[in-house]
Order: sequence, then structure tokens, then C-alpha cells
Amino acid sequence: NGGGISVNKSGTLNVNGATITGNQSLFGGGIGAYDTAKVNIDIASSLNEKTTISNNTVTGTGGAGLYGYGDSVFNIGDGVQITQNHARGNDSGGGAIALANNATLIAGKAILDGNDAQYGGGIASWSTGTSQLNGTTISNNQALSTTGWGNGGGISVNKSGTLNVNGA
Repeated sequence: NGGGISVNKSGTLNVNGATITGNQSLFGGGIGAYDTAKVNIDIASSLNEKTTISNNTVTGTGGAGLYGYGDSVFNIGDGVQITQNHARGNDSGGGAIALANNATLIAGKAILDGNDAQYGGGIASWSTGTSQLNGTTISNNQALSTTGWGNGGGISVNKSGTLNVNGA
């Protein structure tokens, strides 16, 4: 899993000024992080290049842009854009980002726009997944289901998931 990039065990991925687009997987269309993997996503400030994760698709339970599972950590810096990702599974969550089983997201002034899933069009966090949003823009995301885990066009938090928002 991880259509564009898969990071496993205690691996670390640093993404700066890249485009991850047009990938497909069961989980983690753009990037999948598992176990104790760490993913740092930022803009390449010295090159003034943005980082974009867009137009990725998953057919399983979620995370079309990013999928974190089990103690994995995503650090997303200011200016990163996660847009137009699509979770198409029957019970899919997290068009932009899905977190499960202790996965953690720490996001700065990133932009999550135009993503969709059955629930949590922007972010879905379940089974003790934790999100810390610091000035993050979550806009124009869509939950496609009319039943299920509370839907949440922007964000869905379920099954002991945690959401902390500061200036989003």
C-alpha cells in the first residue's frame, strides 16, 4: 500500500518541493506510512517550490492523499497543498488524510481542499488517531455518504480519535 510512496517500520521520508499525483492504491494513494514510520512534508523554501499531493485515489478504507497507520507520524509544514484526492471504497475515510491505530498528524498552515471520501472528506481519524492542526485551511471537501461514522465533509473523528485545533 502507498500508491506513490510507502514508508514502513522505522523508516523516515522527507518530501520538499515535490508533486505526488495520479497514484492509486488500496490505502494511502499518495503516501502510506506504517508502524513507526515518520513522514515530513514541507515546501522547498530555498527553491520557492511548493509541495502538492493531488489527484490520488484509494479503493480501500481511506487516505487518498496520506494514510497513517500504527504509531506513524506525519509532519506537514506551512504551504503544503493536499487537493483533489478521492477515497472510493465503500467505507472509505479521509479523502486528504486518514489516521488509524495511533497514527499522528501535526499540520501547520497547509491547505486541504477539494478532497472527498464516504466520511471525513478532508481528514478521518479513528482508533486513537490524533490530529494537531495549527492554522490549517480545510475547505471544499466532501463526505459522500449519508450514513456511517458521522460523515464530516471537512473532518470526521471516531472510535477514540483525537482532534486539536489551533487557529485553523
